[in-house]
Amino acid sequence: MFVIPRLADFRNRFPDVAIEMEVSGRHVDLIEEGIDVAIRIGRLADSALVARRIGDMRMITLASAGYVAQHGTPQTLDELRTHQRISYVYQGDIIGWGFQVDSRQVTVDGGGAFRTNDAEHVRGAVLAGLGIAHHASWLFTDVLATGEVVRILDQHAPPLFPINAVTVAGRRMPSRVRQFVDFLAAICAEEPELRIGDG
Repeated sequence: MFVIPRLADFRNRFPDVAIEMEVSGRHVDLIEEGIDVAIRIGRLADSALVARRIGDMRMITLASAGYVAQHGTPQTLDELRTHQRISYVYQGDIIGWGFQVDSRQVTVDGGGAFRTNDAEHVRGAVLAGLGIAHHASWLFTDVLATGEVVRILDQHAPPLFPINAVTVAGRRMPSRVRQFVDFLAAICAEEPELRIGDG
C-alpha cells in the first residue's frame, strides 16, 4: 500500500538498483538468505542486526458503522468479549488483542466469528460487518476518514509498536541499501499512521 506506489520514484533516482520484495510471516535470516533489508515490527531480539527505527505501528480496535449500528459499541473490555470478533492468525496461532488498562497490559482472547492469516481478509471482514477487529490502523486509513469504519475502546489503546529497517551488522552497508532505508524512512514520515509517535 505504501512502498510499491512510490517505487517508480526510487527506480528513477537509482535505475541500476534491482528490487525484489518478499512478504513473509516467518523470521528470515538475512545473512543466510542474502537479504539486504528487512522490515520488522515490534521489539527486536537479534543482536547480529543493525536496526533503524523508521516508524511506528498503531493497533486500533474498530468495526464497520453498520456493525456498530446493529450490535452496539462495547464500552469496556468485558463488553468486547461478548461481541463477534475478527481474529488474525500468525503461524497457526490466534493473536490475542493487547490493551492498556491503568498502565498495565491486558490481553483479550482473539477468538471469534472469523479467523484469517491475511491482513486484507481482516479488512474485508470488517467492511462486511462480520465483527470487531484489532489491527494496524494503516490498513483502515481511508475508511476511517469516510466514517465507514469507527474506532472502539481508544481509551485502552496499546503502546505503539516500533517499525525497524534491519540490516546485517559487521559489514559496510552498501550505498544502495542505505538509500533504500532512507526511502523507507521517508515513506513512514509522510504517513500519519506510520510515522514515529509519542506512545
